Order: sequence, then C-alpha cells, then structure tokens
Amino acid sequence: MTDSAEGESVMYEETLVNQVEVRKDVQVDGVKLGVIAKKLEEGEWELSIENEVGARSVWIEPFLTARMALAAGLKAIESEGVESFADKKDLECQAQD
Repeated sequence: MTDSAEGESVMYEETLVNQVEVRKDVQVDGVKLGVIAKKLEEGEWELSIENEVGARSVWIEPFLTARMALAAGLKAIESEGVESFADKKDLECQAQD
C-alpha cells in the first residue's frame, strides 16, 4: 500500500508474523523501518521500531492491543521523522539509558 503526505513517499505492508507478533513494514523516502507489536501477555503489547541495520527502539509502556501499538509507532515516525530511527546501530542501548 502507498500513501503520500507533504511530498513524502510512504509505503507499508502489514504482516501477521504469528499469534504473538504483528509487523508493519514502512518505507518513507527510501528508508525502510519495521513497526513491530509483540504480545507480552493478554492485553499487553510491546512496541518497537526496527531500522535497516536491525537496531530497535523499544517503548517501555505496553499497549492494550497490537493495533494501538502499531498506530503509536507510525505516529512516532511521522512526528519525530524517519531520521530519528534510521541508520543507528545502538537504538536499543539508547532507549534503555
């Protein structure tokens, strides 16, 4: 699926990886990111955004549903910009500091 807003080229594809993980792959201006919702337990989903080098930015607070987690991830990419997540090898370490 393709979207366009304010001159950006945005493509995304949603994949149900298994019953505990949903992944939405997003491409913004040529940069690929994975928005991932992982089920922790009933009513708790973890959100992470994975960049092209495999580094992840992980949210500390869980979400009630996978849909809510994915929506928050897409909103974060839109508001913070794709550059905030792209080409950083140590996102996971930064998120935990």
